[in-house]
Amino acid sequence: MRIATYDDRGQRPARSLSAARWWLCGLLVVAAGQLAGLGAAAAEPRRSSEQILPSRSAAFFSVADFDTLRKHWEKTGIGELTATPQMQPFAQDLRAQLEEKFAQLRKLRLTWSEIDEVDGGEIAVAFVPPNGKRGATGVVVLADVFGHVAAAQQLLERKVREQVAAGATAQQFVIGGVRTDRLTLPAEEKRPSSHVFLWVQEGWFCATNRAAVATEIIARLAAKASRRDASTTLAANPRFRVITQRSRDPAQRSPDMAWYVDPFVYARAIQDDLRKPGQRRGRDYVRILASQGFDVIGGIGGRLWFATDEFDVLARTMIYAPRVNGNTQLRLAARMLDFPNGDLRPAAWVSADTATHFTFNWRTREAFNYAETLVDALAGEPIFQEVLDGLKSDPKGPMIDVREELVSQLAERTTFVVQNRQPTAPDSELLLLAINLRNAVKVSGTLKRIMQANEDALEHKVDGHSVWEVLGVEESESPLLPLESDLDAVEQGGSYAVAVAQNALLIASHVEAIRSVLDTPPQPLAESQAFLRVSRALDRLGGDTSSFRFFTQPQRAWQTNYELFQQGRMPQSQTLLGKSLNRLFGPAEQNRQRVQELDGSKLPPFAFAIPYLTPGGFFVRTQPDGWLHTGVLLRRP
Repeated sequence: MRIATYDDRGQRPARSLSAARWWLCGLLVVAAGQLAGLGAAAAEPRRSSEQILPSRSAAFFSVADFDTLRKHWEKTGIGELTATPQMQPFAQDLRAQLEEKFAQLRKLRLTWSEIDEVDGGEIAVAFVPPNGKRGATGVVVLADVFGHVAAAQQLLERKVREQVAAGATAQQFVIGGVRTDRLTLPAEEKRPSSHVFLWVQEGWFCATNRAAVATEIIARLAAKASRRDASTTLAANPRFRVITQRSRDPAQRSPDMAWYVDPFVYARAIQDDLRKPGQRRGRDYVRILASQGFDVIGGIGGRLWFATDEFDVLARTMIYAPRVNGNTQLRLAARMLDFPNGDLRPAAWVSADTATHFTFNWRTREAFNYAETLVDALAGEPIFQEVLDGLKSDPKGPMIDVREELVSQLAERTTFVVQNRQPTAPDSELLLLAINLRNAVKVSGTLKRIMQANEDALEHKVDGHSVWEVLGVEESESPLLPLESDLDAVEQGGSYAVAVAQNALLIASHVEAIRSVLDTPPQPLAESQAFLRVSRALDRLGGDTSSFRFFTQPQRAWQTNYELFQQGRMPQSQTLLGKSLNRLFGPAEQNRQRVQELDGSKLPPFAFAIPYLTPGGFFVRTQPDGWLHTGVLLRRP
C-alpha cells in the first residue's frame, strides 16, 4: 500500500487516498479516546484520605499540604519566633523530641520528616478499630505522593532495608493485585512481635500495622468509585459529615489541618492498647461514662487555619451531641451538660493585667444533683448521699445541709482567672475560681461554719473580708470537694484559700489571689485594648452570645512556665501546666521527681519572645446538636 505518493500526472492514486482517510480516522479515534480519558480524569478528581479510610475510623488527623502548612506557619508570630537564630537550637531539640514521642508513627517505623520528603499533597494518620468485636486497632498513614511515586517507592525499600538490619524480617505479598511488603518486628519491652505493611498504590504511600486494614484500603483504592463503596468511607460517616460541615471557615478557605475523634470508640481502643498482655482489667472508666449517658457525644472534630488575613490562628471545632438544648437525649449524669448561652463580659473586678480569663454559664445546682449517679458509679458504691448526710449530722463536722445551704445558692456564672507573680518561682502562678451566688450573705455564714469546724483553717482579715486559708488539706477531708475539684488546687498535702466576696464564692490557690480581686482594679479587663481587640474579633465570628468565653495574653500567661522551663525547674512547678506534665510524664514510683528531658537553657530570655506574641481567645455556643467552638490568635499589628 502506497501512502502519500503521487503518479506521473501529479494525482494521488485512489487507493492511497482511501488509506489516508483510514489513517486519519484512526488518529481521530485515538485522539478522541485520549481526550475522553482526560475528561474522565478531570471529572473524577483524586480522592482525599477521608474518601479512602473506613467509616468506622475512630480518630483522624490530616494535613492538606505540608508545604502550604509550612509557609502559612512561618507567617505567624510564633512561626517567625521559632525561625529566629536565637530559637533554633531549642527548636531543633523540640522537633527531635516530638518525632521521638509520636508513638503511633513509631509503631510503623516512620517519621514525619521521612513522609514529608515524598508527599505531593495530603498526609493523614488514622486509627481504625477492627470490623467486629475482636482484633486490635490499626494505625494507618496515608501520604499523597502523586508526582513522587518513584521517591515513595525508594522510601519504602529503604525502610525495609533499615528494619531488616535492625532485626526485622521482611516478606512480600500480593494483596488485591498490589505488591505489599510486610515487616515482622521483634518483640521489645514486654510487647509482643508486631507487623508493618507498606505499599504504594494509585499515587498513595500507605502504611498500617493490621493486615485486615491493609486489605480493606487496597480494595477501596483499586475499586472504581461507586455509591456503595463511597458509603463505607469516613467521608460518608454521618457524624463526620456534620462536624466537617459545621467547622468550615465562613470565608470558605481550605484548612491547613483537619481532625476528628469518635471519643468513646477511640478511648476504648487506647484503653485496650495500653493494657499489657496478661494484665488484669481495672476499672473501666470508659464504660462507666458511657453508662451514665456521656456517649451522647458522638464525635469531636474541627479545622485549623494559619496566617489568615486577620488571624495568626483560626480554629473551629464541633462537639457533636444531638439535641443538647432540649435534653431529650441526655440521661443520668450526662444531664450535667447544660451550658446556656448568654452575655459573658468579664466582671468589673477582673483586672487588665490578668494573664488568662475563662468564664462560662452552667446550671450548677441541677448539675450537682445529676452528679450523684456518676460519683456512685465511679466509687463502686452509693457514697454521694452518705457523704452529704455525714456533713449534715456528724457532730465532729460542720453540720451543714450542703444542698440547701450551699448548692442552692449557686448562680449559673463561673469565672476562672490566672495571674502570675514576679520574680518567677515554682509557685508564681495564682489561680482563682469565682462562682456567682444568689445569696452571698447566706453562703458567707455557711462558709464560716465550715471553716470553724476545720482545725487546719486560718482566718485572715483582708479589707474587711474573711479569707480562710487551709493548709495541708487531704482531698477527702474537704467539705467543698465538689467545688474545689474544678480548681485543681487541692491536692494531698496542698493548700487553698476561700472567701465570699464580689457576690461570688472565691476558691484560690493562694490568699494573695483573693486579695488581688477585692478592690476595683485600676483598669478592668473589659476596658483593655488587648481584650477589646479579641472580643470584637470573636463577636464578628458569631460569639456575641455564648456559653463559654476565653481570653489570654501570652506575654503574661506564658512567662512563668517559659522561665521555669528555661531554668530546668518545670518538674518543681506548681502551675497548671507543670502539674499536668508531671502527671503525664512523671515516674511511676511515688516520691520520685520527673526529670526534664528538654534543655531549656538554650532558650533566649522571655523578653526576646514578647514582640512575637499576640492575644487570643475563643467562644463556645451551645447549639441543638452540640457545641460549636471558634478560637483565634490575632495577627501582629
